Amino acid sequence: EAIQVCQTLTRLFPDSTLVDRALLKIGTAKMQGENPTEAIGIFHAVIRLPKSDLKAEAQYLIARVQEEEADRRVKGTDREPDYSHAMLAYKQCADLYPESPFAGDALEKIATYYITTKDYARAIELMERVFQDYPDASFLDRMLIQWVQAAYRMGDFQLAREKCDVLLAEYPSSKLAPKARAFRDAIMKKIGEE
Repeated sequence: EAIQVCQTLTRLFPDSTLVDRALLKIGTAKMQGENPTEAIGIFHAVIRLPKSDLKAEAQYLIARVQEEEADRRVKGTDREPDYSHAMLAYKQCADLYPESPFAGDALEKIATYYITTKDYARAIELMERVFQDYPDASFLDRMLIQWVQAAYRMGDFQLAREKCDVLLAEYPSSKLAPKARAFRDAIMKKIGEE
């Protein structure tokens, strides 16, 4: 009923920002319910609204639902979850809404996925693209730490050290600076062993 009321309000008041907020709250509530995938349709309704500042968040939440659903499908088994649909949805969030705060979160999820699946080359390729496409973004410190991790695990300690140095020089007050310093110490130890 709430969804039907929101649809009616959208038709009557297409410029209203209350409908998108109501739909987003309904979708978020559905995520906690027995059938969380129902939330995806509600989030798509937010995206289809003619005017809404919540489209990026709705797209991000679609990806989150898909990620959680992939985890749920393999719960109690020894199979690995298939996050491919979720990663595509995260990519769509970053591509369609690059100025939103959700773009950084989405890109971080994708980078973490590549690192977790040991696809370090793709993670580094993603980081290179991020720094070209988002040169002034507020989330670049998070991307740099991902770059450090991917390079380190790939065995490219020089690149990992270079990106650590960039993070520490350009973002000295970042909450990731202590982690970068710890990585830098580990990298220096590895370089010293070679």
